[in-house]
Amino acid sequence: MTIHLSVVRSQRFKSLLLYSAVAVLGVFLGFHPTLLSGFSKAQAELGDTRLVHYLLEHSFQVVVNQNYHAELWTPAFFFPLKNTLALSENLFGAAPFYWVLRGILPADLAYQCWMILAALLCFISFVILLRSLQISHALTAFGGFIFAFGFPRMGQLFHGQLLCQFYTPIAVLFIWKFLRKPTENRFYLALLFIFLQILAAYYHGWFLLFSLLLFVPIVLWLEDHYRQNLLLFLRRKWRSTIVAILVWISALIALFLPYLKITQTIGVFPFSQVETMLPRLASWLLPPQNSLWSPLLSKLFDSRLDPNQHLLFMGFTVFGLIAFAVYVVRFRPEVLTPERSILVKASLITAFILFGLSLEIFGFSLWKVIYAIVPGATAIRATGRIVYMIEVYVLAASLLCVDGMLRHRIAKPKFRSAIALTLLLISLPELIIFQPMAYEKAPALKLESELQASISSKCDVAYLVAAPGTGFYLQQIPMMWAGLKAGVPVINGYSGSVPAGLPRTIEESANFPTVVQWLSGRMQGRLCWVQSTKTSQLTPNIPVKSIDGAIQTQSQNFTTSVIPVPPNVPLRGFTQAIQAEVPPVIQANQAVKVPLLLRNTSLYTWLQTKEAPLNLSYRWLKPDGTIALDNGQRTPIPESIAPEETVALNAVVRAPETPGIYRLSLTLVQEGIAWFSDHGAKSFNATVEIVP
Repeated sequence: MTIHLSVVRSQRFKSLLLYSAVAVLGVFLGFHPTLLSGFSKAQAELGDTRLVHYLLEHSFQVVVNQNYHAELWTPAFFFPLKNTLALSENLFGAAPFYWVLRGILPADLAYQCWMILAALLCFISFVILLRSLQISHALTAFGGFIFAFGFPRMGQLFHGQLLCQFYTPIAVLFIWKFLRKPTENRFYLALLFIFLQILAAYYHGWFLLFSLLLFVPIVLWLEDHYRQNLLLFLRRKWRSTIVAILVWISALIALFLPYLKITQTIGVFPFSQVETMLPRLASWLLPPQNSLWSPLLSKLFDSRLDPNQHLLFMGFTVFGLIAFAVYVVRFRPEVLTPERSILVKASLITAFILFGLSLEIFGFSLWKVIYAIVPGATAIRATGRIVYMIEVYVLAASLLCVDGMLRHRIAKPKFRSAIALTLLLISLPELIIFQPMAYEKAPALKLESELQASISSKCDVAYLVAAPGTGFYLQQIPMMWAGLKAGVPVINGYSGSVPAGLPRTIEESANFPTVVQWLSGRMQGRLCWVQSTKTSQLTPNIPVKSIDGAIQTQSQNFTTSVIPVPPNVPLRGFTQAIQAEVPPVIQANQAVKVPLLLRNTSLYTWLQTKEAPLNLSYRWLKPDGTIALDNGQRTPIPESIAPEETVALNAVVRAPETPGIYRLSLTLVQEGIAWFSDHGAKSFNATVEIVP
């Protein structure tokens, strides 16, 4: 007995050593820019990578910081829009791992460690799945390596949410166990892990659930015994089953209510957007840049499409394994036990159906039907991410076939292990990205700190004008981070959807009236308008000195103008509404009082300022429209008129000295700036007869 226990412990130690070595190898190959730089470099880029990190940090602040300025479902970007978290992945199922790391590490280092941990969790979960299927340790290590550190995942590290698939293998495992031998616990655990996967990453969760709607009926179709067992279970446990399903559905509804609310504001992705991301045949042969096959295979891809959404190449080793699995099912079924045969067939059929449904060929795709009829499909834009679910099924099926063949043909476990490890070694060269995307953290963090200092103590809301020379969306992320750290909501934002009414390009970014209109009626306070010092003018034709109370500060790279909201002068887009009672006949050179109603139809508060006071005035025009008398007497307006506010005035109007027929034109004038009517504002006009 002692010898037997010693042998078992030795085998467990060797297995643990094997898994550890393969996991360490995978981490090094996938994250060597981070590791070799001593974590001074981060993977992968300054756009989506920083967005995913922002969402994780936001949830951490909600949990631990009582003074945090934002709410869970409303991180303070695209301010003051509500439920902005629903514009992106919420990552709730993966965030707790970040929170633990964040509790002991600074934010940037915590995210780097979280990425590595997420990949390791994918490795561990797939190892659990394969070992539960009684696949050999060596093949299991190989499968875990491909699943966690293969091209589909490591090639898209800039989409950090795609690392969060570690609940999927466990969910598939419990579904399979439940179908084989239904029990309440297995059913509950399957529902739990499906929900956790949806909670961790919507794409992975939706594709998991969608694939199971295919996989489960296929298994039941293939094996009558499983079908009978399931029916017997439902007869006996129908009450608890219904309760569990209702609780599960209720949890899903609660999770997705914010998404439904935001959809009412911004709509869903049109199929025209989805269509460009549907996999083509060439997509399945597109590897990441700087990999072994990239120079050859990238030539097959349509350059008009976004390659980042079509990196579906799993490696020729995996393709070979799929072909081998088909061969075994067709010609060597005796190497599989009946149970394994059912699982292999169901997995391959499910994978091939998923492949066919998502494929676009000759401009046609069945996915249009899925988009139209399956709940939640309209939120799936990057359809190519179905590769991660297909990979689960084909790897499980292929490795079951390889394991069965090796057990059937080779008696000694050592030889079987050697062949399995040879597969790993063969796959390595084609799965290495020799120069993964990475960036130096220090400049990015320095930029965010400068922006944070620019807005920390002055602003109720902040906005960064995008400068030429850098991608528009890449300039949104630093301001989002600056706002998070400073406790200031920002109008800037980045997600898969941009709300209507906000700038979407660098050219639109400096449009001050657009930003003010976005805030109009939603908030009052101080807006920090931040611009690069290279483009220090607020916007053309809007001098800061004309804004009463505006304060300007300057840092190394940015000029910050603190502006009241609503702005206190009509800066651009002069508008007004005037209604008056003008006598039809007035004596020459007579001064009369004209009662009128003046309404502020602009986006800005009208205030009297020393530099540019605002008055009501008039012009006398001849019948042909030419000016007969310019620059009439001024009637001051009240100290403050808010947008859409109406005030009553008695304007003093002096008639021309020469009798005749005239047209009186009443309008506002901002002294030293402009007459409103000269900038498109509608003046009040009345025909008047001037008599001797």
